[in-house]
Amino acid sequence: MTWYDDEGTGACGTAIDAATEDLVAVPAAWWTTADPNNDPLCTGISVEVGYRGRSITVPVRDQCPGCPAEQIDLSRPAFQRLADPDLGVVDGITWKFVDSAAGGGGGAGEFGHVRELPAEAGAPAAG
Repeated sequence: MTWYDDEGTGACGTAIDAATEDLVAVPAAWWTTADPNNDPLCTGISVEVGYRGRSITVPVRDQCPGCPAEQIDLSRPAFQRLADPDLGVVDGITWKFVDSAAGGGGGAGEFGHVRELPAEAGAPAAG
């Protein structure tokens, strides 16, 4: 996991400020449409992230084009809730996609790799 603090329009077409908001940028490999604004990831999907006994759930609001499929890019405040930003890159996390509205679902990742995205999103399974 890495962090960023950009401000502007996220891949879901909404304003973001990764320096002040909790959010996550998901690797491009998980997006399934040419226009990310129409991607299922932008329709109420969050990522639950675990590291050293702590866990947070943050909404998918952006894409990380340079991230490999198993890496997520958290906003700075979200990253700070799990680890010191001075670390830059943190290994040994777990993460999974969850339905923001229902608070569950999605596939688990024991990192290493994400197992699956909710079926309605149609993303490729990584393994």
